[in-house]
Amino acid sequence: NGIVLAAGNRVLSLGNDGKQKWSWTAGGTVGFVAADKSGAVFATYSNKLVKLSANGKMLWEKSTFDKAYALDIMEGGIFVGWEYGLMKFDADGTMLWEYYRPEDC
Repeated sequence: NGIVLAAGNRVLSLGNDGKQKWSWTAGGTVGFVAADKSGAVFATYSNKLVKLSANGKMLWEKSTFDKAYALDIMEGGIFVGWEYGLMKFDADGTMLWEYYRPEDC
């Protein structure tokens, strides 16, 4: 029913008509956004991953240890890539696992 996008330190939700539905302001420049089938929105900024409701209210915030370089929602979880590895979170914000790339690779 629309699109979500990042603009500076804001996440915006626009309807199919191009009109803004809601806006959420992060504590830094937003790097990545993704929406799931329920309309929940995930966004990264600084060293944080947040989940926003379909109405733009923050539901939770988790640390990503460092700046996120990738964000994707796939079956089974939310994946965040960072400089030294990959983390998988569930929809409730629990980190399910972390792959830490050995520094000698």
